Amino acid sequence: MPNDDEAKYLKDLDDVNFHGIDPQEGYVLTFKNGAWDASSVPTANGIVTVPLVAEELIELDDTENPLPVSSIIVSNLLDSSLTISWTASASTDVSSYDILKGNSLIGNTTNTSFNVSDLLELTTYTFKVRARDTSDNLSTEVSVTVTTKSSDITPPIITLIPDAGTYGETQSVVMSTNEPATIYYTIDGTEPSQISTIYTTPIQITTNTTIKYFAEDLVGNQSEPSSKQYIIADLQKPIVTISPSGGEFSGTKTVTITSNEPGSIYFTLDGSIPTELSTLYTIPLNIAQSVVVTAIAVDIAGNKSDPSSETYTNTDSVPPIILISPAAGYFGTSESVTLSSNEPATIYYTLDGSVPTASSLVYSAPINLTKTTTIKYFGVDVAGNASTRVEATFTKHAAPTALKASSSSTITSNSIKLQWTVPTDTGVPTSYEVYKDDILWTLTNYTPTGSVRQIDITGLNPGTIYNFKVLAVYGSIKSESAYFSTVTQLASIPTGDILDTFSRDDHSILGISDSGHRWEPYSTLSVPCNLGVLNSAVKNRVGGDIVYGATSLITNGKSDNIRIKAKVVDYGTGQNSSGLLIRSLLPVGSNDQYQVTRASGINWNIIRRIGSTSYVLAQKSISDTSSPDEIAVELRGPRILFYLNDVLTMEVSDPANQSNVYHGLSIYNSTNPIYDNYEIVDVSGTTPPPLPTTPPANVTALTAIATNSTTIKIDFKTVSAALLAAPYYFEVWVNGVLTQQVLNPGQLLAAPSITTNLTGLVSGQSYSITVKSRDGVGNISTGVTAATVVTP
Repeated sequence: MPNDDEAKYLKDLDDVNFHGIDPQEGYVLTFKNGAWDASSVPTANGIVTVPLVAEELIELDDTENPLPVSSIIVSNLLDSSLTISWTASASTDVSSYDILKGNSLIGNTTNTSFNVSDLLELTTYTFKVRARDTSDNLSTEVSVTVTTKSSDITPPIITLIPDAGTYGETQSVVMSTNEPATIYYTIDGTEPSQISTIYTTPIQITTNTTIKYFAEDLVGNQSEPSSKQYIIADLQKPIVTISPSGGEFSGTKTVTITSNEPGSIYFTLDGSIPTELSTLYTIPLNIAQSVVVTAIAVDIAGNKSDPSSETYTNTDSVPPIILISPAAGYFGTSESVTLSSNEPATIYYTLDGSVPTASSLVYSAPINLTKTTTIKYFGVDVAGNASTRVEATFTKHAAPTALKASSSSTITSNSIKLQWTVPTDTGVPTSYEVYKDDILWTLTNYTPTGSVRQIDITGLNPGTIYNFKVLAVYGSIKSESAYFSTVTQLASIPTGDILDTFSRDDHSILGISDSGHRWEPYSTLSVPCNLGVLNSAVKNRVGGDIVYGATSLITNGKSDNIRIKAKVVDYGTGQNSSGLLIRSLLPVGSNDQYQVTRASGINWNIIRRIGSTSYVLAQKSISDTSSPDEIAVELRGPRILFYLNDVLTMEVSDPANQSNVYHGLSIYNSTNPIYDNYEIVDVSGTTPPPLPTTPPANVTALTAIATNSTTIKIDFKTVSAALLAAPYYFEVWVNGVLTQQVLNPGQLLAAPSITTNLTGLVSGQSYSITVKSRDGVGNISTGVTAATVVTP
């Protein structure tokens, strides 16, 4: 079958063979201006041979519909006209397009757009477009529905009642339009849109408000956005009140001014009418003179009150009292003197000895004195009353001599008589201040005794250490003073159960016959004597054959809850140590041990001996070196308690050597004292004296230096401490964490330097070092912190 172009026009041909004709398709071939002859019939093989007359045109009879148009749109929409546009059909034989309104043909065009007119406004129409080919075959219709516009193009007009303005009360604003329309509005300052609030009821205006709005009518005409501002203003005058009412007063009067509404208050004190340029009232007025207070109030709306006035008359005739501090007297390097008044007043003064007048210096700040000066002064209060003129002399004084307090022989279980010598090189003090453990003690029972002053300190606890100091007072300067430490007596020594006792009535050699007692010769302990044979005079003083060099031992095998007691029966003439040996290892003196000794005839000492070095832990001076003394050492856990004549006198702590069970007698030569009346007492069933509670003193001279990137060297010194509070060891805290404990060699009462190293540190890190002192029963000092150290 030929294509369309081939079948339309055929010229100058005798025969045309049409191939591929399917009889079932129903094709009909005709001459345009003639007819087929009888021989024009389809062949069996589907070929039709058609004889043609020269110059004749043969056409096919086309019955195929063209393809429809697409993308139909409406433009130029008005109240009576519009334009329809579309995309052309894809078929190639389209000759034109039909335009229908509803089902009525209204036009045909070869273009792809069509103008429609003579329409009714606000009317809905359906328009259709179909393609028409050259054989008048029609495509399917494509439609579009549209409503014409109105001829109304005028936007609505909005009216607000009441109109914008300033009002003194709440307003109800009604909004309306000149035609049916929707009103959109805002009152928060934003621009209105079609999603804003739709006006339905009157808008209540209670504060300053701006209404922004527009309207849209039924055909879509929108008015231009507009706005109206409403100011709700207070038009009422405020009322100002002055309180209390005017009248007479003495001294000072407090006056308050108030208004019945927020705003500002202005006042005068001379009776004139205030303005907004007058003094602004902020706080109550303190009136000291006769005045007329006049005030006005201005509210936030600018309304001004009527003026209000009250008259106050001061009848004060009492002069002020001028005070000076400190009181006249001595001072040291400098003194700061303040002057004050019991009421508002101006104070006048002089420093050159002249009489002060109203033309003299006016006091405004403390007066700094550096030399002996007489201050003359007086004051005038606000009512004009003048005080009497007063003078005060401040005398510069050299620093007084430091006092040293000491205890007299009067010490009981609950009291002590404290005494000191009156200083004479810097004048007689005006008074003294006695401190007990940093607390000022009231100077009652003050007893002057010639050049010595005494005071009885009572209400103390038995067996407790106390620290005292006395300051001499010269006006505002005071002497420095070191603390004096003492311990009160116990009410009685615990009795306990006697384990063993013996005595030598003739103070002769004890002899081997007494070896069955717990006091045994050192040689029986299978340790050879290494000091050789002592002369008989030494043996007599020690106890004959039970001697290791200069030591006899108690081998009772008990080191806790016992008391070892002996009596001095002969003081001898020597100055070397002698006394009891406690908690020793064998051989004696080879390691740690404690001794209670009588040294130089005037002191009892508790000594810790480490190797060949002895350290004094505690010391008790005695005044009578001729009367016999009975001494006892009580061992209770870490506590070593020393009793002198049944009075607890000294105590130290020994946490490290509690298991050492050997004790004995220490005599070094024939001039030492002789001891007798020995006892070994079990005190496990008795109540021990109360534990000391005074913490040891802090260390001094603490330094910390990084010696390399991982080590810090720490140096410090111990301090002479209270007898019952010597540090047993020192705690080293690093950045708040306990890191190291350093044993105090002998709990020294002296102040040696101690060095320790912190190792294993991190390079470039910051370390804060604190050292605290701790005694053997758990009391700990506050601690001293060195400067922060950064490792390199």
